[in-house]
Formats: sequence, C-alpha cells, structure tokens
Amino acid sequence: MSNLETPVNENVEENQEKITRSMAGQYVISRLNVMNKDITAFKGNKASGSGVVIQSKNNPNNELKAKFYNSKSHLEHVPSWHTVGQKDISNDQIDLHIFTVSYNQDFYTFFLTKDEL
Repeated sequence: MSNLETPVNENVEENQEKITRSMAGQYVISRLNVMNKDITAFKGNKASGSGVVIQSKNNPNNELKAKFYNSKSHLEHVPSWHTVGQKDISNDQIDLHIFTVSYNQDFYTFFLTKDEL
C-alpha cells in the first residue's frame, strides 16, 4: 500500500505518517491521469503560478492552470481550509482551484472555478 492509500484516522498513533501536501498533490495528479485518458496532469511550478497543470493530449497548448489547496492534518479537529486569498480568486491565470481533504480514511477532492468560489 502506498502512502497515498494509507487510511487517515483521527486516532492515529504518533508514529504513523501524516499525509503531506506533496502526497495529496501527487494523489490528485495520479487520479486525474488515470481517470482522464485525454489529458495529462503534472505538477506546475511557482513561475507559472500554478500547483497543477492540466493539458489536452491532442493539443498541449490547451492547458488549465490550477491552484492546489490541501487541508492540514489536525487530529483533534475535522480537516478544513482556513482561507483562500483574494489575489488567488482574482488571478486570471488560475483557471481552477483544487481542494483536497482526507477524512474518515478517504480522500475528497473538489474542483471549483473562481466564480464558484
């Protein structure tokens, strides 16, 4: 079982590995690539202003840039996000906002446009 498949439990022992932002991001990228054969998803870079880039396989110039948000593991609280910056919502270079949260041993992923936020 990979780290991405490791269940998250509110009562985990201290010696168990927590799900990191990097692990959650790789999980989202892997799932996008497996579930959508017409696209390629990969980790973006700060210079491009995105956490995840999604490209059409038929037209690599056709791409979406996504800002990636991951809830932190707070064992005593339900995972959640604290803020989404106004500059991220109004940034015209960001096409999607991808949120992940792990709860009750499952990953939940949400894709929202700035209008939906």
